[in-house]
Amino acid sequence: MKKKLLLLFVLILLPCQVLAGQVADANRLFDWAERSYPQYFGPAGQESFWYENFLLRYYPDTETYIGTLG
Repeated sequence: MKKKLLLLFVLILLPCQVLAGQVADANRLFDWAERSYPQYFGPAGQESFWYENFLLRYYPDTETYIGTLG
């Protein structure tokens, strides 16, 4: 029983940790784009959001999106 419970725990948490790492990487990329290209990605500090399998940010001043898939 303990082995099955441990396996279930690993199967649930491992994908969550991978996803959290991918989200953090994507947000670092978005932050870099805001700093490097403020003329396209402004105002800085917009919240990221999910749309289907995309993690996106929308910049209302420039009507621009930035995003990652997967």
